Amino acid sequence: MKCLVLFVLVLCPVLSSLVLAQQKKSGPLSKEFIEVAGVKLRIGMTKAEVADKLADVQNVTKLNEKTWLIDRKTETWPSGVQFKNGILVFADRGWRTKDTDAVQALFGVVSSLNREGYSDCSIATDTLTNPGEVNDRVWIHCGLKTVLVAHIQLGEKTFEEVIEQLGTMPEND
Repeated sequence: MKCLVLFVLVLCPVLSSLVLAQQKKSGPLSKEFIEVAGVKLRIGMTKAEVADKLADVQNVTKLNEKTWLIDRKTETWPSGVQFKNGILVFADRGWRTKDTDAVQALFGVVSSLNREGYSDCSIATDTLTNPGEVNDRVWIHCGLKTVLVAHIQLGEKTFEEVIEQLGTMPEND
């Protein structure tokens, strides 16, 4: 009987705290979300929560502990998530599919922003030039959400992408 009382009074609280520590919960989540592969993700989610949400999604590649790619095969740009200290800090998704052009993709992402209530946004442009590569970019900033519209010239090849982003991409460590 003494063993049972000792177990209940001492070991049960210790064991339950160990179990709860393994189920690390996220802190405050952003109200903003991004839909990646049909799953809503929010800044502040833990890596375990994101992994659980993406469990049924095919083609999730963990490049390293901080960066995962989700290649949907139907989209021209893979979606991605990035973590810092085990917490989701950045996610993006391409809006172009193999059946849509950049204008249709831009219409889709801006319509989505409108449905979510975004209207107070700023717009900027820049050009990123590297040897053999020119990126003409339009940025639409709406709080934690950003839309990147890019015209990419790589040698003789040209690409156009429309990418929705949530959060801030972490600096390379």
